[in-house]
Amino acid sequence: KSKTVREVMTTIDKVFMLSVNRKLDFETMMEIYRSGFTRVPVYEGDPNNFVAMLFVKDLIMVDPDDEMELETILNFRGRNAEFVEQNTRLDVVFHTFRERMMHILLVYRTYTDQEGKEGKQTTGIITLEDVLEELIQGEIVDETDHYEDMNVGTLVQRKDRHRDIAAFLQLFDHKIKIMRELTKEEIHAICSYLSNNVREFYVFRSAETILKRLIFTSDVEKVEVVDRQHSDQLDGNVNGSSVRAFGEPIYQRGVPNELFTLVLQGKVLIVAGGEEFELELGPWSVLGNKALTQPSYLPDFCAYPIGSCRLVRISKSQYEAAINVLSARMKEGARQSPRANSSQDDSFHTVQGHRASTFDVENPH
Repeated sequence: KSKTVREVMTTIDKVFMLSVNRKLDFETMMEIYRSGFTRVPVYEGDPNNFVAMLFVKDLIMVDPDDEMELETILNFRGRNAEFVEQNTRLDVVFHTFRERMMHILLVYRTYTDQEGKEGKQTTGIITLEDVLEELIQGEIVDETDHYEDMNVGTLVQRKDRHRDIAAFLQLFDHKIKIMRELTKEEIHAICSYLSNNVREFYVFRSAETILKRLIFTSDVEKVEVVDRQHSDQLDGNVNGSSVRAFGEPIYQRGVPNELFTLVLQGKVLIVAGGEEFELELGPWSVLGNKALTQPSYLPDFCAYPIGSCRLVRISKSQYEAAINVLSARMKEGARQSPRANSSQDDSFHTVQGHRASTFDVENPH
């Protein structure tokens, strides 16, 4: 009875949670399934602002191909998020579970800021199972648990190999891979755009096959970002008056980077200059051109995905490999027909030796 919620709860940094704006596509559904949890806290905007509790069983009729937002499901089947103060005794919490007919509660602490205003901060979650485990002084592990203790990170050791779902989940890896790949139409459009609009790719105008192979082997990143305060994501350097969704930076000022980026879908926020000037780039904008040609590239700006984005990213090593294939092919052609290919060979070396554009961020619009 003397123990409190704080002593047995799962701390917030180990809690699996979702944004209310998250799309329930195949990747998200697999992420939920892999987590092994039957109830998932849902937040809106600030990750400290929990608004609902998702019951995973409510997703059984959801088709991932519809890419429905989680908020839509919650409007029909959402459960309110219930809270308990972290210094509450366990015997009191046990009765709270019974009265509210709940199996999970979010835990919070109260604090007073520098201006004397009181506030609340979510610090973790506690379940009915946590209270019962404290009562019997042992861990309760069911068929779907991955960990004996989330705070310690001790994995459940199962003798029955059929209970290990890792092999089962691999059956669906191909679908995730397909979702990340580019269609033939997209590859053709990207090749056409890069070879005609981005200087570093001019050299591939007469080598469409090599460029298509380069695009096909590039990394396609589908970014579903969480909602955060503007000022939090940008280290407090920008006015934090609005709440917007930002992902982890894809470029950071002064941090070495060897990736070229094409924004295929969505938007990217650029923060540059001593005054932290902001610029939003939309689809078919490119960043990090110099990363493909400079020995050591240090961006002089920061770049953050806004909302949901789809990015095509080409590494310096991939680009150089394509250049080497093109060079070898043109040299082979020159040996077979020196006169016919001399102009092409000269053109190739001219473009290959040309320095990157002065502007590292390009936006056609």
